[in-house]
Amino acid sequence: NGTCIQISIRNHAETPIRRIRVSFPTALRRTPFEDIAILASGTAALEAALFAKPMVVMYQVSKLTAWHAGRTMQVSHYSMPNHLTSPPAVKEFVQEEANVENLVGEVSRLLEDHDYYQTMQAALAAIAPELDKDFGLLSAKAIEDLVAQLSPAK
Repeated sequence: NGTCIQISIRNHAETPIRRIRVSFPTALRRTPFEDIAILASGTAALEAALFAKPMVVMYQVSKLTAWHAGRTMQVSHYSMPNHLTSPPAVKEFVQEEANVENLVGEVSRLLEDHDYYQTMQAALAAIAPELDKDFGLLSAKAIEDLVAQLSPAK
């Protein structure tokens, strides 16, 4: 299991302090028990989407890597769930946008705006069935079918 800390936030309307459990799991199997996932772009985002877990994606790389990537790659989204939903479901903060203010703002919105939370959850739930397949078995079957097509008839 992972490390857990407790944090408190107070929104601008001076509502009561809300205690939030923040966990740093070593494996995402804990994700179904959390309300919101905060993670880097990658496989973890797909795992959270499998559980239809609203999330915030933050990603930073070195300035040299960012400079090189900006000249060699063109992507419309960094988070894998956003490649599978239209419009993009997950808020992404990349490079300079990946900061505490943006994180707190997005997490607060997810906690306080029930419609926003439900909309993201519904979009992720729509792609979850596609993520819960045995892709090893599907790949093996596709290879088997291709070999059968290419083999000479007996």
